[in-house]
Amino acid sequence: MSFSAIKKTLMQAYVDGGFNLPTAYDNRSFEPKGGESWAQVFIINNMPEVATLGDHGENEHTGFLQIDINFPINSGDGDALEKADEITHYFHIGKRFNFNEQNIFINSSGVNRPSNQPAEWYRLVITVYWSARTRRIK
Repeated sequence: MSFSAIKKTLMQAYVDGGFNLPTAYDNRSFEPKGGESWAQVFIINNMPEVATLGDHGENEHTGFLQIDINFPINSGDGDALEKADEITHYFHIGKRFNFNEQNIFINSSGVNRPSNQPAEWYRLVITVYWSARTRRIK
């Protein structure tokens, strides 16, 4: 398994959540529609570490899935907080995802409001910390 397998598993987990938000993904064209809520999703990986020894041991990968949800400005925070609840409940602590034999374990998830709010959107940032193991290939 690889970085691409980890990303595919996390992205499939997000899609399977059915959050009903148009979503911007890495390196893909996306233009939010005025007045409609939307999300942006990306993954930050930490450097892998040795989990088990040996030529065919395992590496442990950790990182976070960040989901920025954007709601129209001056529309209050109720809908945004409800959507954040929906997403963090789906990516709850202890949940496992599997896609094409790559397992992902959710370590924690939460929401905050960043200080650098865009002028035209009310944004909440959902951070989902995850871990995964991959086989080392000699």
